[in-house]
Amino acid sequence: MSNWSKKEVWSRRSGSFCVSVEHWRGGADHERGADRWGVYAYVYPEHPLFKRFALRPLAARPDIYSISEECLFDAPLHRGCTLVRPHHKADGTVTSVQFGADYSHIDDDRFSHCSEFGGEVERDADALFAWMIEAAREGT
Repeated sequence: MSNWSKKEVWSRRSGSFCVSVEHWRGGADHERGADRWGVYAYVYPEHPLFKRFALRPLAARPDIYSISEECLFDAPLHRGCTLVRPHHKADGTVTSVQFGADYSHIDDDRFSHCSEFGGEVERDADALFAWMIEAAREGT
């Protein structure tokens, strides 16, 4: 058996951000199926939201950033934001901030038995895309 795993990604892009839906397979048990889902946005420096993250490298670990997440409180994410991660170049320059939500919460078992893209996950991704467009328009 191979040590490699497969991940499917659907994405929708705008000039200053991208929204992606990710699907992969994990371990199943008697209640949960093997399917895993996540909806994420990647915010680039041109988007007004990027500045609101107030990224600051930590003094002891310049490769780790302090991030202000208040700007995400009203983001339409499934049960709230469960991931915020800056992506950076080797020199430490942050090139994007990824944020989003997974579908692995209590009472989310229905998503673990769904291997097809669509339904609630797609609607959530569309809502996040629209929210990001509006945030860019308002200048957050």
